[in-house]
Amino acid sequence: MPEEYNISKQRPLFIKEPQDDLYGKQRKIRVLTSEELEEICKNAEHINLVSFSDNTLESVYVFDLIVQFSNFLKLVGVVYEPISQPIYCFVSSDNKYINIKICGQYSAWDIPETVGKIIQFADIPDIVICRFDKNFNPVVVIETTGTANVGNSQWQREGRKLGAVISNTPVLYQTFYSGTDRSQEVDEGQPREPTSLQVINHIIYTIRYRCPSFVIYFDNPKIDSRLGFSHSQPEGRSLIGNCLSLILLNSAFGTHKEEKIKFERIILNHMRVYLNNSVIKHGRSHVRLDNDFSVLTEKQRSLLLKDSFLEDFIIKRIYDKSAKVESSCNILDWNFKNFVNWVPGNIEDKPLIKDLINHKIKLLSYKKGISKVGICLDTSKLKQIIESNYNHNNITLTSLNTSLPTLIFPGRIWKGENKIESGDPESGELYAFRELFALDLDGEKTMNLLLYIFVDPPEGFKYDKFVTKNTKLTRSFKYNSDLIIINNEVQKPYDN
Repeated sequence: MPEEYNISKQRPLFIKEPQDDLYGKQRKIRVLTSEELEEICKNAEHINLVSFSDNTLESVYVFDLIVQFSNFLKLVGVVYEPISQPIYCFVSSDNKYINIKICGQYSAWDIPETVGKIIQFADIPDIVICRFDKNFNPVVVIETTGTANVGNSQWQREGRKLGAVISNTPVLYQTFYSGTDRSQEVDEGQPREPTSLQVINHIIYTIRYRCPSFVIYFDNPKIDSRLGFSHSQPEGRSLIGNCLSLILLNSAFGTHKEEKIKFERIILNHMRVYLNNSVIKHGRSHVRLDNDFSVLTEKQRSLLLKDSFLEDFIIKRIYDKSAKVESSCNILDWNFKNFVNWVPGNIEDKPLIKDLINHKIKLLSYKKGISKVGICLDTSKLKQIIESNYNHNNITLTSLNTSLPTLIFPGRIWKGENKIESGDPESGELYAFRELFALDLDGEKTMNLLLYIFVDPPEGFKYDKFVTKNTKLTRSFKYNSDLIIINNEVQKPYDN
C-alpha cells in the first residue's frame, strides 16, 4: 500500500508537526513509518484517499478537526515521508482504516479527470478528497475561511460549491458567524454578518442536486462581541469533524448511514438556527431571515424557520433519487406581489435601467434599499427596448423567453481607473442569484438571466476574444447568462 503512494523509505530524524504553524505549539502525535503503516493495514479493511488542496496546511487544519472532535474516527498516526506530503491514518471503532495523503498545491500534481471536472467547472475549491484508485472518484469538497465572507466576498465561492454538487460530491463550507468589511472606513473594519441567503442557497443546492451542501458556522469571539453576542466555541468544529468522518466512512465502506443522517439533520438545524437568530437594526431586534429576505411568503418563511417536514424532505431528496419535489416543501414558490421596487443604485451609470424606468416598466427587488439584482416581469417590453436601443448589430434575441420573467444582473468586471479585469465578486454572484431565482427546485428554468455590464470596457476590448478565455469569469458568463450586454451593446452568443 505505501508503494502505491510512492513513499520514500527514509525515516525522518525529527518531526515538527505542521499544525505548529497554525497553533504555535508542539502537538504530540504518533509518527509512523511507511513500513509501520503497511503492517497496520496489511490484514485490515482499509481504503486509501487523496486530499488535493491549495496548500498542505489547509488539509492539516481540516484533519485536525477530526483528531479533536470526531466520535467516529481516531488518529492512529501520520507518515511524513516526505514531510510535505503527510499521510494521515485514521481508524474506526470497528477497525476499518482510512489513509489520506495530502497533496498540497494543485498545480504540482497531475489532477485526475474526475477531480478536474470539479475544479474546472468554475473555480478551484480549497480541498477535494477523492479515492486513490483507478477512478479517483471524489468523496467530498471542503471550503474553509479564516473569517466570515461578508460584503463583496460573500458569494465568491458559489461556483466552487456548484461544481461539486453537480458532480454529486458533498460540500462542507466552513465560515464564521461574523467578520469585518474592510471596504468600510472604520478602524479594524465594520463588523458584519453573512446574509441569510447563504443558508438558503445551500438548502436549494441540496434539494435541487440531491447532494449534501452544508454551511457550518464557527464562532469569532472578537468580532461577535462587537456585535453583542457569543456562540458556542466547539459546536461548528465538532460538526465538521464528525460529519466529515461519517462522509468518509460511508463512502469508503458503506457503513454509518444512520449516524450520517443524524448529523446531517443536526447541521440542517444549525443552519436554520442561523436564520432564526436575532439581529439588531435601528435599535430593534429582528429575526435574521426577516431582516435579510422580507419578501418571503408566510409559507416560505415557515418552511425555512420552523417546519420539521422540510428537513425530512431534504433528507429524502438526498437518499431517494426518485423523490419528487413536494409542493408543500417548495421554498421557491415566489409571490411577486410581496417584492418591492428595485433600487439598483447609481442609475445614471446604467442607461438600460434608466430606460426601463423611464418607460414605466416595473422592476422588482427581493429586498428594500439598494440590491444587486432586479426582476422584470414583462420580458416582452424589456426585449423591445433592448432591440431598439442596444442591438445595433441585429443579434437575435431568441434567448430571452418572453413567457418568463427576466433577472437583471448589473455587473462591474473592470475595476479602477486602469480597468483591471476581475472575476470577483461577479463570477460567484451570477451563480448564486441564478440558482436562487432563475430555476425551480428541479432545476427547470423559471427566469431568463440578463447580464448587463454597465462599466465601459478598456480601450481595444473585443468581446469575441474576451469570451474565449478560460477564466472563472468567462466560465460564469457562459454558464449563467441568457443574454449579455457590454458597452451598451448586445453581445453575440458564444458558440462552444
